Amino acid sequence: MIFTQNTTSRVYLRMRKRKDVSRFEFLQSEQDINVFGKREAIIEGFLLERSINMIFAKAGTGKTWLCFALAKFLADMGYDSLYLDSDNGIDVIKERGFDKHIEELSAKMTYINGDLMDDSFKEMMEVCEKIEKNAERGYEKAVFIYDSLQFFLGGGVYDEAKINRFVTSWKKIRKAGGTVIVINHTTKKGDAMKGGGSLINALDEVWRVDKIGEQSGHLHFNLTPEKYRMPVHEISYSVNTKTLMLTPLDTDIALMSESEKELSEKIKELLSEKELSQGEILKALEKSKSDKTMLNFLEKFDGKFWQVTKKANKKIYNIL
Repeated sequence: MIFTQNTTSRVYLRMRKRKDVSRFEFLQSEQDINVFGKREAIIEGFLLERSINMIFAKAGTGKTWLCFALAKFLADMGYDSLYLDSDNGIDVIKERGFDKHIEELSAKMTYINGDLMDDSFKEMMEVCEKIEKNAERGYEKAVFIYDSLQFFLGGGVYDEAKINRFVTSWKKIRKAGGTVIVINHTTKKGDAMKGGGSLINALDEVWRVDKIGEQSGHLHFNLTPEKYRMPVHEISYSVNTKTLMLTPLDTDIALMSESEKELSEKIKELLSEKELSQGEILKALEKSKSDKTMLNFLEKFDGKFWQVTKKANKKIYNIL
C-alpha cells in the first residue's frame, strides 16, 4: 500500500484522537503518585522518612548500640520508635546496661523483647500483624526497628516467599508514613550480607556497618550505603555507651590509616611553628612537588587539620 501525504495525515489524526481514550481504561484506579509529597531527610545523608533500610554487620560489631543510639537521637527530634528485639536475651540487655536506657526512653520508645514471651516467634508475628492492621491510623514521625531479620523470617533469609511477606509489611508501614530499620548479619566469612541480592533489591537502602574504633566508653562506626537509591552518602558516628549520645564523625578522619595519622601529625607539628607554603611542606617531608599522593592528602584534609589560602600564587597552610 502506498501512502500519499494526505493519507499519512489522516492516519496521524486518527491516532492522535485515540489518545484521549485509554485502551487500559478497565484498569484505571484513583491512585495519586503525588499523595506523599516530598520525602524529607530525618538524618541528612543517612535516614529518610518513609524508607525501608537495612543495616548489616558481623556479630559483635555493636549494631544494637547503634540502633539504641538512633532511637534516642530520634526521640530528641520528636519521633516515636518501636524496637522489636528478638536478638538480645534479657540477661544480655541487663549486662550491657540497655535496661536503663530502655527505661529512660520509655516515653518515646516502645521496647518489646521476645525473650519475655512464652512462644516468641508466634507472639512476635502477632505483634507484626497488629502493626500492619493499625497502619491506617498513620505512622508519620514513627520509626520501626527489627532486631534481627533472621528471626522474623523464621531463619529463611534466602526464602523469597518469606522475604516478600515481610517486605510487603514494611511497605505498608512506609505507605502509612513510617520509617523502617532492619538489623541483619553477615555471612560466616563476614564479607557479604545474609539474604543476598534478592533481599537488597527489595529495600530502599542497605548499609554496611563497620566498627572503626572503641575508646573510653565510645564506639565508633562507619556506615557505607550499598545501593545509593536515595540521596545518601558514607557516614560515620560515635556512640557514647553511657548516654547513648550519637555524634557525627568526619568520615575522612574516622577512616584514617595509621600511616595517614602519622603523616598528619608531622604536618601539624610543622605548622604549629609557623605558616608554610605547599612547597615548604613538601621539602620538609622530603617529598617531590609532583607527588600526587601527597598533594591529594594535603587537599583531602584542608579545612580539617589545616587551612589553605592563596598568597601571590602560592598555597599557604595554617594549622587549625
